[in-house]
Amino acid sequence: MMRKHSVALVIAVSIGLTLGCAGLSQRCAPTQDSERHEIEYGIVKDIEGNEYRTVTIGTQEWMAENLKTTTYNDGEEIQNVTGRTEWNRIREGAYVWYGNDESAGEIFGALYNSYAVDTGRLCPEGWALPDDDDWDRMLDYLKREHEIENEDKPGGAGNALKSCRQIDSPLGGDCDTREQPRFNSNDTHYGTDLFGFAALPGGYRQSSGVFTGMGEGCLLWNKPGEGSPSRRWITSSQGHITRFERYPQIGASVRCIRE
Repeated sequence: MMRKHSVALVIAVSIGLTLGCAGLSQRCAPTQDSERHEIEYGIVKDIEGNEYRTVTIGTQEWMAENLKTTTYNDGEEIQNVTGRTEWNRIREGAYVWYGNDESAGEIFGALYNSYAVDTGRLCPEGWALPDDDDWDRMLDYLKREHEIENEDKPGGAGNALKSCRQIDSPLGGDCDTREQPRFNSNDTHYGTDLFGFAALPGGYRQSSGVFTGMGEGCLLWNKPGEGSPSRRWITSSQGHITRFERYPQIGASVRCIRE
């Protein structure tokens, strides 16, 4: 049986202060004037003992980091498929590190194919992949309580959920960086990370086995349901969160939500 603990701590993040980032832990707060939000953090561990910061948004508790387990929550190992041809042909659960570089996994987590997602055994005990209703509930909360709509504009929900780490971020301080992890520069859109979700652009693996999107976007799997599971895309070039249907051999990131 996996052991899990969740520790809640409430941290008031002042957007007017330069808080800096703890190494490459993707926890960087904006540094210019903006709305102040109280962020409730917690901690959860996966079956391998990897520890993840979690964040409460409305009534939901989300992982604030991408999953990086190489073991299902029942102890079975997940296949690490590095070759391009093998990745395209496999019809079983598999994961890979971006660029086959394990150090990238320490920052951005692992990329999983849909067959691993379909098992329902990726997330820690008591947690699950989000479904469309979970995303809609969060987006409704942002709109209702903070007047943040899921629209392609600077103040859109996608920008509010991105890490502020970006090339030429107008927020300055530790947000303005060229060092990974960070989003690519964009003339219109930049992350503000108002709620601690801290989405980072770890890219994805195409069905052909090619790696792409590092610095550009964060591609997240949805929970399997009727039909095919979809994916959510948070990108440097858009202010909103978009939804895509799945391609089984795509390798994408996972954020879990407490059940």
